[in-house]
Amino acid sequence: MLWHAVFPKDPLKGALMARTLYCLLLPRFNMYSLMNIIEAPRIANYLSPAPLYVVEHISFDGQEISASNKMTVRCAPPPERLERNDMLFVVGSWGAERYANPKLFSWLRVQARRGVAICSVEQGAYLLARAGLLGHKKATTHWSYIAGFQEQFPDIEISEQLFTEGGQITCCSGSTAGLDLMLKLIREDHGEALAGEISNQVMHHPVRSGRDPQRKTLGRGLERLGADVRAAIEIIEANIADPLSVPEIAEQVGLSQRQLERQFNKSVGCSIVQFG
Repeated sequence: MLWHAVFPKDPLKGALMARTLYCLLLPRFNMYSLMNIIEAPRIANYLSPAPLYVVEHISFDGQEISASNKMTVRCAPPPERLERNDMLFVVGSWGAERYANPKLFSWLRVQARRGVAICSVEQGAYLLARAGLLGHKKATTHWSYIAGFQEQFPDIEISEQLFTEGGQITCCSGSTAGLDLMLKLIREDHGEALAGEISNQVMHHPVRSGRDPQRKTLGRGLERLGADVRAAIEIIEANIADPLSVPEIAEQVGLSQRQLERQFNKSVGCSIVQFG
């Protein structure tokens, strides 16, 4: 489950107050990744009798930030402190792996200590790593940067999946994975019916799990397997030199050993031990 908001009520109107989503933009961010984050909340507001989300664009790098496609977004300076019900998206792409701003890193740590939900988008994961927010958490970034990320941060577990969740910290690989992530967020905040209607509006079916792979595994046939079985195979292949036990694999996948073994046998046609 994503870091869930507890929506306060407007004391004058008795209605739920909108949740603020802050998008922290880095120079040369990916506009397509940003659009996939902010479009679902916009549609949620359109479909609802009262606004459910407020989207704010902020930056440490000036009032107008240019995306990699040269389009610009007007940004405000970051507030000193975000509220605990807010959510912060750190949106970076080209050059984010070299971005260094101690004030930004310090500010991120302040928000994390306040309990704010923080999500990296695409190469925004580099900033969370440099701020020290990814320790003991599974992370992801765009598949084309995973090898470079591992080289810079060998102690951080990284997976080529759509998005990862670890308490208040989420990592999204970018592009259309952002839409899957936001539909999950809206479903958890406001229910399946609203999320389903947004999915219909943008013609996005089926909505993918965070565990789904970023790329089609052509030639291996893994795309036909369920997310849990694919996750187990990824774990097995990532630990060939020092194999994990079946209970350890099941724990990482989030299933009981019996559940995982049953799914694995049914999907792959052999036991986990035989596969490994």
